[in-house]
Formats: sequence, structure tokens, C-alpha cells
Amino acid sequence: MFGLGNKAIPIGQVTSDMFADIGLVRGSIDELIESEAIHSEQYIGEREAFLYVLGWLAIQTSNLGAGDKHRFSAELTGAWSQSMGDDADPIQATQFLQERIRLYRNALQNSDASTWATKCIAQFLYQLKLNTNEHVALMAALSALLAGMIDAETSFLNEIAKKFKFV
Repeated sequence: MFGLGNKAIPIGQVTSDMFADIGLVRGSIDELIESEAIHSEQYIGEREAFLYVLGWLAIQTSNLGAGDKHRFSAELTGAWSQSMGDDADPIQATQFLQERIRLYRNALQNSDASTWATKCIAQFLYQLKLNTNEHVALMAALSALLAGMIDAETSFLNEIAKKFKFV
């Protein structure tokens, strides 16, 4: 297992750092959506689910063991569910996020798109009821942004796992 014999680090602390890093992408996505003059009632919830799924993907593509991936995923789900607003019922928020993971996993498995980023972005636009053919520039911009973010988060997790033991 990674991190054996190294200093201990709370898994919640690492998840908080991931949560903050992923949150930085939120503003960039908002700017891209605004530049396309896209308006959707579902946007805020779908954007949050999209960002959550990206964090989940970073965990799944890391070198962490299965147990640590499960612990990180659970911690990320809890943190994201709590962040979805004071009015959101944490159980409903968790169910919403789990449903979105299912949708994005299906999109990753069933799409003929060439990359995971393209598949996820197409699913995000589909959730917003937008046609991907009408938003090619948005898809390209999001692809560049997201690929870098996932790689950075995965590298972050891999480096932490080399240096620390998760508690």
C-alpha cells in the first residue's frame, strides 16, 4: 500500500484540498458558459454535479488502492453534498450526485467520443439540454481546461500517497 510507514494525513484534509482545487475550475466554467450566452435553469446543479464527477474521475484514475479510492470517493461525496447549499437535503444531494455518476459512467462506456473529457463534456451539455454540435468552441475550451485539471488532481493524489499514510 502507498504511504506505509510515512507520516499520517487525514483523508478529510486531502479531500478538502481537492475540493478547493476543483472549485477553482468553477469560475472558468462559468465564464465559458456565459461567453456562449447559455441560460439553463438546471445549470447550477448540473455544474456542481459535473465538477463532482471530475473529482471522482481524478480519484478513480489515481494510483490509489481500491480501499483508498472508496474512502476518498465517500469523503468527496459527503463534502460535495454538504456544499450544495443550505436548502439542499444532504440525502437528496447525495442521491443526485450518485445518479450523475451513473449517467457519466454510462456516457464514458457507451459514447463513441474519442476521449473521456469529450464524453463528459457531451454529457454535461446533454444534461443542460444543449446540442453539442452547436457548441463546438465551448467543448474545445472545456476539454483543454478539464484534461489539465484531472491530470493535476490525479498527480496530487499520487504524490500525497507516496509521502503520507491516510488516516
